[in-house]
Amino acid sequence: MINWLTRLQAAEVKPMFKIREAKVSDYDQVAVLYKELYNTHYTNQPEHFAKKTEPLDQHVFESNIYLDNKKVFLVEKAKEIMAFATIRVTNETISHNAHIFIEEFCVRSDMRGKGIGGHLFEKIKRHGKKIGATEIELNVWNFNNRAEDFYVKMGMKTRSKRMGISLK
Repeated sequence: MINWLTRLQAAEVKPMFKIREAKVSDYDQVAVLYKELYNTHYTNQPEHFAKKTEPLDQHVFESNIYLDNKKVFLVEKAKEIMAFATIRVTNETISHNAHIFIEEFCVRSDMRGKGIGGHLFEKIKRHGKKIGATEIELNVWNFNNRAEDFYVKMGMKTRSKRMGISLK
């Protein structure tokens, strides 16, 4: 007799969400998430971010999709976008290695803590390995402790610090 655990393990498990590359038609949903991300940064660092009603320019979004050195990955469930990441592949002049730079990484606020960000980060890592990149890098603002904790959990380490002084 097969017990319930064996049946569960043998059953086809459908993912609760899928990760895919963005299309131009995704702009409206991504723009809503980007606005959430942007407003968090504007609220905490207004000296570095201008007040904008629509912070994601559609032409910039489209170029991020079409440029050879960029990708926009989305996490989607039932055609609803829950997270996105924009990455850029760079060729470092000193090491001559390809690196991935995460320009934006956003999980919808009501979906945080559910593992979605971890899956998206793993997708970026798999993509990096596939193209022969040797490292993933990003910048995180000092106020954003939750994001920093997440990146540390993903295995990232602080490699450098960017410092500044206001002249106002």
